[in-house]
Amino acid sequence: MSHDYWWPQLWKFVKEFVGFCDVCACAKNPLHRLNGFVPPLPLLASPWSSISIDFIVDLPRSNSFDSILVVVDCLMKMAHLIPCNKPITGEKTFKLFLDHVFCYHGFPKDIISNHGPRFASKFWKQLFELLNVKVKLSSTFHP
Repeated sequence: MSHDYWWPQLWKFVKEFVGFCDVCACAKNPLHRLNGFVPPLPLLASPWSSISIDFIVDLPRSNSFDSILVVVDCLMKMAHLIPCNKPITGEKTFKLFLDHVFCYHGFPKDIISNHGPRFASKFWKQLFELLNVKVKLSSTFHP
């Protein structure tokens, strides 16, 4: 048997086998560039010194509310779930924060959020500068 006869058949068989094998498909190297490195958050010294704020929106209405403002302590993972309505401004968010979080824990040193326009507005910037609070904006998609 010559090399020219069996080599194409073997190549076709291996290609089909690998194409249908789940283990082989999982072991393949990715063809796209790897995503960038997301550095870990620093270790925290005290509870409620660093918090994350996010909204859960477009929920079914319950007691006239359709959204939830979620405020989570990054150290202890304690959360405040605050009902609200979807078209919410920075001022309304701040009022909810004062009424439901500040009265128990005070102002944090860091706030992590992915809502850029809402938390990066002039109102929030001036307020956080006066209170010496550092805002850390994150992206919405972390692979």
